[in-house]
Amino acid sequence: MFKNQKGSVLIISLIITSVVFSVGATILNISEKDKIRTSISYKSSNAVRVLDTVFECVLYHDFQNDLFNPRKIRIEKNLECGDNLIGFSGLSNDQLELPFSACDTSTNTKISMCDFLVREDSETYNNKPCALVHLEKSCSDGSDISSCDANLKTKINIISYDLCDFVNTNVVHRRINTSY
Repeated sequence: MFKNQKGSVLIISLIITSVVFSVGATILNISEKDKIRTSISYKSSNAVRVLDTVFECVLYHDFQNDLFNPRKIRIEKNLECGDNLIGFSGLSNDQLELPFSACDTSTNTKISMCDFLVREDSETYNNKPCALVHLEKSCSDGSDISSCDANLKTKINIISYDLCDFVNTNVVHRRINTSY
């Protein structure tokens, strides 16, 4: 009778140990998933904040300063939105930064296209949020942009990233498209 009790105590202690271990592993798994969800949520809200800021900044400079009008000559400069200085530059096809000066009409005389990168800090943009902006202007009557007497139509496509890292495909981003 005592021989069976020694074995049963060992089996009961193994069962209790495995139950405690399973509960601990489950709690650890839940906390890791929660940590990942929280991180993604934070990055997503950061991307939305950048998208909103850049969108309003581009609209402000389009309406107030006529910065993207293809019929005007512009100098290289930074966008200022409120107290923030948002530096921007153009992007070539291989994602290298180029100075932003004017919108391009070389490929199509009916459309003026602006492609540029907007970032919060022009010196240290690595590991900071940024946005890619594609802006198109065309004449509402379909004529050449340089001789357009009608209103200009505008299309804006902005993609914001929580980190300015175009090599890493795991960055969180948001997009907004608008036309007027």
